[in-house]
Parts: sequence; structure tokens; C-alpha cells
Amino acid sequence: MNEQTERYPNPSEIRHRIGAGGQLTINNVSGEVELRADDGDEVIVIAQTQSLRSDSLPITVRKTDGSLTIDVEKRGGSFAQFGTWFGLADGMEFQVRVPRAARVAINTVSAEIRSHFLQGEQSYKTVSGDVELNPD
Repeated sequence: MNEQTERYPNPSEIRHRIGAGGQLTINNVSGEVELRADDGDEVIVIAQTQSLRSDSLPITVRKTDGSLTIDVEKRGGSFAQFGTWFGLADGMEFQVRVPRAARVAINTVSAEIRSHFLQGEQSYKTVSGDVELNPD
């Protein structure tokens, strides 16, 4: 298993070949995830945050043969709620191009999810946010 973990500047472009039927998983806390089908075999993710607290993104990225997983790290601690009040929230935005037939799992707490014309197995879960499929 060829697993890679590194830090990413804000914003970042993350690329990984997963193959036409590979797996993409994004676990986000808040913000937005937008996915668009692509005819290639590579996932291309533009990730960014409006947070003023760091130059790097609060994410962990795992690249393995046939899969890409992005986990958003919850930052803060007991006073993290105050960041939302003062515009310091770690809301993450993901703009994603993914192979059309790829398997996709998007899990969020408070984020909008939009998916455009994917055909593979799909799972979208959010506690507080809208999910739109093929909104174009």
C-alpha cells in the first residue's frame, strides 16, 4: 500500500489517479463539497478554507492504490465555537473532478454537497446541510 501523508498550503490542488472505478472519500466538518464527473482516471481536488488561523489546510490526505481519502481535522478545543462568531471558522471548500464511474462517499456535519452527473456508487451524508444531485 503506497500511503502518503503531508501538509497542504491554503489553497491546494490535490491530484491522484484512482482509476475509472476507484474510491473517493471526503470527511468534512463544515463548508462545501462540489463534485463534477470527468472522463479521466484522476481525481483533482481544489481545497481551500477562509480561516485566518493558518497558512496550511486542516486536512489529512491518504493516497493509496485506487483510492483517495481526505479528512478535515477539527481544530480548536473547548473555545473553537468562538471562531465561528469572529469569522475564524475552519469551513472547508472542496471543488472536485472525479472519474464518472468512481465510488464516492462524502460525509459532513454542516456542509453543502453538490454532485454533478456521477454514475458510480455514491453515498452522501450530512447532519445539517443540503444535498443536491445533478443541479445543472
